[in-house]
Amino acid sequence: MDNLNENDYGMVSVIIPVYQAERYLARCISSVIGQTYEKWEILLLDDGSMDKSLSICREAAQKDMRIRVFHHKNMGVAATRNRGLDEAHGQFVYFLDSDDWIEKDTFFAMVSAMAEHHADVCICGFQYMKGDECQKHDFPDYGKVSKSGFMDRYFWELYDNASLFNIGTKLYKRKIIEENSLRFHTDMVVYEDIRFCLDYIDRSEQIYLCGVPFYYYFMDNVSSSLHGYKSEFWNSTSEYCHILMNNFTDKIPSSNKAILLCLYRAFLQECHNPVLRKQEFCDSLKKHCFPIVESAGLKGGKIPGLSTDQSIFMKLISRKNVTVLWLVARVVSMRKND
Repeated sequence: MDNLNENDYGMVSVIIPVYQAERYLARCISSVIGQTYEKWEILLLDDGSMDKSLSICREAAQKDMRIRVFHHKNMGVAATRNRGLDEAHGQFVYFLDSDDWIEKDTFFAMVSAMAEHHADVCICGFQYMKGDECQKHDFPDYGKVSKSGFMDRYFWELYDNASLFNIGTKLYKRKIIEENSLRFHTDMVVYEDIRFCLDYIDRSEQIYLCGVPFYYYFMDNVSSSLHGYKSEFWNSTSEYCHILMNNFTDKIPSSNKAILLCLYRAFLQECHNPVLRKQEFCDSLKKHCFPIVESAGLKGGKIPGLSTDQSIFMKLISRKNVTVLWLVARVVSMRKND
């Protein structure tokens, strides 16, 4: 591997929110310590864990001066990441979840790509890990593209394969984050990461697309934010959809597709409500879903690239067919419990 002048390229601040992560945290930290690019700092932010996570953090910090530990009462992942941004010292910022890990050449590849090509952000691929199964979400190395070129040619490819959503697929410049006062929105239980990403990209000029799946997304952690029913899911979905409509309609190609997929995801999430009640289900659709359908002009429209299930869902919400949507939700719920 070629030598890299790390003094010229700068330090990576690795922000790791920690909550109830004693089973996975050591693996996560080790994946950063083992990086071939050695100019980094780790910010371990314990979000009120009640297991041995804080002890693991402090033990790691005693062994490596590049690791700093912070502890506060539980306030959620968005607020915890924001504290990490407040405490970061590096020229670059990388977000890593405590149950996930990264390849040893992640920072070498992403930092050098940004530095050598004068890019404002680097986006890579990732891998879902469940047991011994690995599902890669990669894409070709498209190299440096302008913001407009990214939106026109590559946005939906990365949106559809979840590389744009995943928190660990981006390396950011801290200067751009601070100059634009970018932070995660603490009132959102979902989409706070993609909102941060879109806000950042909106303020970028050049984007480097490196499709190598450096990031490993661990699916077996049942306490992960990916799992479980969230009662505020519809509220956050509604807020995010309005953000797309108000701020990104002219910037994201087929923004209505992004909105429809958000509504579909919220519908499926509601189907996993452990106490699924018809009246509450119908009220949620009327309060959160149907107004967005009207505002976004989804009613009667056509959106290319949808799956059969998504197309059916669009027809049902366009017609506000609450009865059939409830029946579908019941079927999905029963299948989940089989």
